[in-house]
Amino acid sequence: MQKNRQKKSAELIKIQSNRDQLHQNAQDLRIECLNLEGQRENVIFQQRTAEDSINEFSARKSEIDKEVTQLISQDKDLNKSILSAENKLSEINGMVNKQKSILSLKQETANDSYRQIEEIQAQIRSEQKNRETLLEELKQYELKIADFEQRINFVSERIKDRYDTEISDNMIVDETESELNATIERTERSIENIGPINMAVQAEHEEESSRLLMLSEQCDDLIEAEKNLLDTIQKIDSIAREKFQSTFESIRENFEKLFVMFFEGGRGSLRLEGDPDPLEASIGIQAQPPGKRNQSLRQLSAGEKTLTAIALLFSIYQVKPSPYCILDEVDAPLDDVNIGKFTRVLNNFSADTQFIVVTHNKLTMESANFLYGVTMEKKGVSQLVSVKLD
Repeated sequence: MQKNRQKKSAELIKIQSNRDQLHQNAQDLRIECLNLEGQRENVIFQQRTAEDSINEFSARKSEIDKEVTQLISQDKDLNKSILSAENKLSEINGMVNKQKSILSLKQETANDSYRQIEEIQAQIRSEQKNRETLLEELKQYELKIADFEQRINFVSERIKDRYDTEISDNMIVDETESELNATIERTERSIENIGPINMAVQAEHEEESSRLLMLSEQCDDLIEAEKNLLDTIQKIDSIAREKFQSTFESIRENFEKLFVMFFEGGRGSLRLEGDPDPLEASIGIQAQPPGKRNQSLRQLSAGEKTLTAIALLFSIYQVKPSPYCILDEVDAPLDDVNIGKFTRVLNNFSADTQFIVVTHNKLTMESANFLYGVTMEKKGVSQLVSVKLD
């Protein structure tokens, strides 16, 4: 009985131990289940987060694909634009190079023309100077020729008085040596028959003959120089006549246009009068303002005379213009109406030429772009003043 109790007690203890163990195992299982549940929730959260990220990435990928497509399209358009711009740039560069070549050619042509004109003018001045020098030398040579002729006449008279013979015009000897020797022998025999003579006569004759030969050569040189001088003068006159005629025609055409521009009508012209030679002829000016009959310049008013003179000056200036032009009190005789005509023409020419006008006229000052003057704010102290007019 006791043994059964002990055995049951042991079994009960064993059962109690097993139960505690099972209880412990159950708690461990419960804790593990809780951990697994937490891990499951964490995995679920991570899965949701991953799905959200995947969805977001998918949306972003679609946007990026669209942007890539747009960028590719834009890239193609940009490439087309760049290619078109490059083609246009090439065409523009070609046109620019062509215009540069044309401009360079025109500048070279203009420079060559100006240089040729300057060379011709310098040549004309030099030829005129040479002409004056040659004329002076010609006068001197004419005086020398007259002196030489006087000496020749004096020597000829002396020879005629002393030897009763005249100097032959032709000093060339056509005889042979033997004939000359025979002539010399006859002359010597004649001298012996004559008797004592002046032995210095031969030396004097040779000296005078050499002088005569020298004077004859100088005379021939002077005649040749005179001929060359006359040819040079004729050539210079021909060139000057051509240059003057062409320049006069250009000035005449410019004057006809500018007269109409200044007077807003009418008719003005230039003509050569008197001598048929242009270099010796006078220049006549015909001016007929609008509303007046053809009359001489003396019958024009002071303003009309001034406008006519200014038109002539501008006509001459147009033949060989320059970047700058200075006009000093040219508008002094003009009234207000003529001042308006004068300033209008200045404005037309100011696109190519910069005009510097010295004036006291207010209307002329009004048409200027810049004014420069001298003022004396303090007594005895002058000050320069400049004004820009818009």
